[in-house]
Amino acid sequence: MKHQMKRRRKLEPRQIRNRVLTIVFVVLLMGLALLNLLWPKQSFSQNENRVLETFPEFSWETLISGKFTEGFDTYITDHFAFRDVWVGAKTFAEIGILKKDSGGVYLAKDGYLIERFDTLERDKQTGQTRYEQNLNYVKTFAENMKARFNIDVRTMLVPTASYVLSEKLPAFAPELDQNELIEQAKTTVPNFLDLRGVLRAHKEEDIYYRTDHHWTNLGVCYAYGAFCQAVGLQAHPPSWYQTETLSEKFYGTTYSKASLYTAQPDTITAYHAPQQPEVSVDYNLGRRVTNTLYERSHLETKDKYSVFLDGNQPIVKITTQNKNGRKLMIIKDSYANSFATFAVNDYEEVTLVDLRHYRAQLSKLVEESGVNEILVLYNVSGFASDANLFLITR
Repeated sequence: MKHQMKRRRKLEPRQIRNRVLTIVFVVLLMGLALLNLLWPKQSFSQNENRVLETFPEFSWETLISGKFTEGFDTYITDHFAFRDVWVGAKTFAEIGILKKDSGGVYLAKDGYLIERFDTLERDKQTGQTRYEQNLNYVKTFAENMKARFNIDVRTMLVPTASYVLSEKLPAFAPELDQNELIEQAKTTVPNFLDLRGVLRAHKEEDIYYRTDHHWTNLGVCYAYGAFCQAVGLQAHPPSWYQTETLSEKFYGTTYSKASLYTAQPDTITAYHAPQQPEVSVDYNLGRRVTNTLYERSHLETKDKYSVFLDGNQPIVKITTQNKNGRKLMIIKDSYANSFATFAVNDYEEVTLVDLRHYRAQLSKLVEESGVNEILVLYNVSGFASDANLFLITR
């Protein structure tokens, strides 16, 4: 029997190319998976200034409910190798297709990266928005403070850059009507301080950071002047203060979300009174006491805005050399951290309480601290999303 050797069919160039591409793709995919597996895991992102997702706890219950896979997806996204580089590449790709925003940040005119604010959270049971609920919490609190301690509570909801600098937004950018929200606040809470006019009057000045969602100290200076007029204090223009440049290399929260590498850094400036009073700053009921409003070690980190009173602390009490009997409590978000550096010039004591971190009974703190003025200070967007303001009524 004659054996015939099978001749191996010669591969065509197209087939060779396809096989090579397949092998390269598989090698890259496996290499990327291995890289992500070995990539150092961090618990906190300095660039985004937030806690990163931890590996989800596995159980049959979490697997069936989908919580495990949802948590695992978030974990992989948070710890992906070279994540910041990919986010930046995504932003440039979105610019290329003329998209208005990236990562919830508008790519606005004059180098501004402005946080998007276009939705309100709504309670499924009551139908109310969280913004409405929070206004009612503040109203109840103000009524209680007036009845129990004869203290007038003032409320300052600061419009964000997307309202004050609306002309810089991309055309037809979807945004909530902050005018409507502020009008609603004016008719709900007593002693509302409306900053729309004063901030819009200075919109051509640097009153908001370009790479961060906060107002600058120049913007705070104008707002504090309006506050002084409301409470019977002397208001001073920016030229009255002595300025100090704290940093010229500040990249803030909106930069972190968009990672637009062409963005220019912001400058953080402190405003000092001509005769700045000495201060004693008590953090968290005596756990740490300093003699400065500025924690300058933060200037060497990504989170440079925390230079003001060491960032968001549960409770901070500032005692000054002023002996005028005026004691102010500020219930606040991070917009108040820089505001307090102005208030120390006119008050004997300034106490800041952050309900995101402070869980004790607020009315008891008011009684024990002997404060005689209270200010609720948030930015509009933060106030609309804060889930802790119910604590103000305790």
